[in-house]
Amino acid sequence: YSNLQSVDLSDNPVTETGKNALSEFLIFNRIRHHLNEDKTVLDLSKIGIGDLECKAISHCEDLENLTKLYLELNRITGAGIKHLAESPVLKNLTLLSLDRNPVGDEGVKHIANSEVFQNLENLMIDFCLVTDEGLIAIAESEIMSNLLRVYIEGNDYTDDGYYALGESEFLTKLEYPEYEREE
Repeated sequence: YSNLQSVDLSDNPVTETGKNALSEFLIFNRIRHHLNEDKTVLDLSKIGIGDLECKAISHCEDLENLTKLYLELNRITGAGIKHLAESPVLKNLTLLSLDRNPVGDEGVKHIANSEVFQNLENLMIDFCLVTDEGLIAIAESEIMSNLLRVYIEGNDYTDDGYYALGESEFLTKLEYPEYEREE
């Protein structure tokens, strides 16, 4: 079953535990299918994964050398990001793309407060239901000091959140968004 990508059990009386077990089995197959040869890049965008699959991803030992994780256009919430933030294997990530997932401020706070993400250089959170609260959490996080780029388009923030990133004492390497800084 190494090529199995989905299972339709809509007319079968499967318990929640059974559905979760199948989801976990499927996500491991998808990881194997979408992980590049040197195991540094994984793209699981647009495949409908959610928080349960994030839990499985967070414990997958095949991802110990992963540097780029693309999870765009899925159903991942703050709960899924919490699993990733507690991962014992995702410590080498330099790029995390979560565009168009409802991660919200809760998810962004998990990222900002997790040492798992201390090597992040690129954080993509376009259209992720993030407000000033989430942007300020990033700005106030020493853990995020390696960030070069933060993509925040399509979120509901004000100038307060936007300028908090540019004025952060920790985000001194930030190249994007571009800010005029005093030297």
